[in-house]
Amino acid sequence: MEFNYSQLELISQNQSNLDNSHFEQWFEDLIYYLRPLIYRKIRYITNNHFELEDIFQDIIIKLYRALQSFDFSRGISFEHYIFLLICSVKYDYFRKLKADNHRYPRLINEYVVDYHCALAINDIERSILRKELSAMFDIQSQTLSQMEKSIIQLLLKDYKPKEIATILEVKEKVVYNAIHRCKIKFKREFKN
Repeated sequence: MEFNYSQLELISQNQSNLDNSHFEQWFEDLIYYLRPLIYRKIRYITNNHFELEDIFQDIIIKLYRALQSFDFSRGISFEHYIFLLICSVKYDYFRKLKADNHRYPRLINEYVVDYHCALAINDIERSILRKELSAMFDIQSQTLSQMEKSIIQLLLKDYKPKEIATILEVKEKVVYNAIHRCKIKFKREFKN
């Protein structure tokens, strides 16, 4: 539907005679006539339909608030007032867009720095834990028998118990028993 300024003038002239109960209906009629005009003025701003809806709603909200106290008898062109309102909301949108474009890289950089700091802290913690566990393992390995030490060293080199049994020329059950004894000894030491 094409926007008709004469209908707008009739609607705006009748606004001064309305009480609050009829103001809502009057405002709905006004929006009905203004919708094509507003969309024609804002459609080039963005291709995103949802953002256009947000801009339209901002215009409607500002118009609703302004019309509560707008004086139609002062001779100010209502049409001119609407154009200024639309321009104001468009400029607000562009300012917000510009601020967001400046804010996003800073947020990304902040998270990148936090991420790298967290990685560095985790590396330091892992390194400290590795050193402590290695020292405890060295101390505890002194209590192991020669067979248990050989089995643990092969386990640390990622050999399977069956392969260890073949290398050491013992039964697989002996390897499993030795691993179990080592676990018990290590648990005892780590609890202390």
